[in-house]
Formats: sequence, structure tokens, C-alpha cells
Amino acid sequence: MNRLLKRLGVPLRAAWLPSENPKEHSRIIPEERLVMVYDKDESEAWRSLFHEVLEYRFRGLISPYRKIINSLIEAIEEITYKEKERVLEQVMNDFSVWSSLEAERLDSANHESRKVKNSTAIAKGKNFGGWLKDFIITPFRKRKRGASKELKRRNPIPLIGQK
Repeated sequence: MNRLLKRLGVPLRAAWLPSENPKEHSRIIPEERLVMVYDKDESEAWRSLFHEVLEYRFRGLISPYRKIINSLIEAIEEITYKEKERVLEQVMNDFSVWSSLEAERLDSANHESRKVKNSTAIAKGKNFGGWLKDFIITPFRKRKRGASKELKRRNPIPLIGQK
């Protein structure tokens, strides 16, 4: 097998390792410049070697397409990452604006006790900011039973589709 590869000008070595039930007939290990042939029958082994030689010859044809595809994947990943970062920045800004609007609404309330109570809740992270912390920033933290009912009572900003 190695003599044939040398005569064909294929810069690979061959190793014939007959196996009873191989998962594959043969394969090329490029980093070792090695063709592994697993067929037990000698004629099948030669057929598998021929197949791998053809595959080796065609790799040069396929290589430009592989490079183009990999470049496209890299470009898409970069665009996706930048877009994700932009959206995350917008979402964090939205939460900041919503929190400040809630604080303004509380400051304009007429009842002094309600203002103090709600300002304390915001400072402790128990109003909308607490919702953000409990349900967005630390989503895997174990929540208390009835936390969603408590959230509905504390959150004065209606969600989309909610009245």
C-alpha cells in the first residue's frame, strides 16, 4: 500500500489494521499524514485505499469552499455578537428608565407615608428593581412561594397586554 502511495505521488503513509466490525472502512488522519484502512478482506482494503486517495485528491477542490463557509460563519458570529451586545445595552437602559420613572411617580404622590414606604422598598430592591434582580439578573435563585402574586401587587407598571 505504501509503495502504491509513493508511486502515485501521494504524500501519505498507509496502515492496514483489519477489524471484524469496523465503524468505517478507512479514513485519513491529515495531521499524521496517514491513511488508516480497517477492512478485513484484502480486496476491500485496496478498494478503501483507492477511495481515500481519491478523497485526498478532491480535498484541494473542496478547500476553497470550506474557507468561504468558515469565513461566513465567523462574520455572522461577529455580527450576531455585536447585535446581542447592542440589544443588551438597550434593555439595561430600558430598565434604568423604567426605574427612574417609578421613582418619579412615587415622589409625586401626595401621601408622605406612602412615599417613605415605597422609597424604602426601592432602596432595598423590593420594587421594580427587585423584580429585575429576582427574575432577570439572578433567574436561577430559588424563589419563595407566591412571589409572582407579591410581584403583581408591588409592580405598578402594567406589562404589555395586561390591564
